Amino acid sequence: METRPHSQQVLRLSVGMYDKQGFLLKLDGKLFVKTAPMFLDKNFKRLGKVNIYLPPFGFKTQERIIDVILTATKNYGLSPELESLSCRRCIVIGNGGILTNKSLGSHIDEYDIIVRSRAPSAFTVSLLCCV
Repeated sequence: METRPHSQQVLRLSVGMYDKQGFLLKLDGKLFVKTAPMFLDKNFKRLGKVNIYLPPFGFKTQERIIDVILTATKNYGLSPELESLSCRRCIVIGNGGILTNKSLGSHIDEYDIIVRSRAPSAFTVSLLCCV
């Protein structure tokens, strides 16, 4: 029988659901201590530690792809209107069709930044970004 406090049991179950390979449990907790910019720029390699981890925790093996994307990108960052907000609410939405006819448009429109992702649904997340 489990003798840990309930909060630890719930945390362990939650992490287990999203981390089948146990990567989060082994991850160096200091990885996310240093603030990183919300958007990458040409100097993304300066972010040191994130270059040693595979996605979604880092850029390892993705350097060339990121470089190509950033070369094609004309502007980095947010518009002045969004930049002036003290807290920006962001949502990343997949476009696999699962949201079709769900009447979520007005809810999605409440976010300041909406990113459409073609990544697999396992990587589609909603998050609150305060930067």
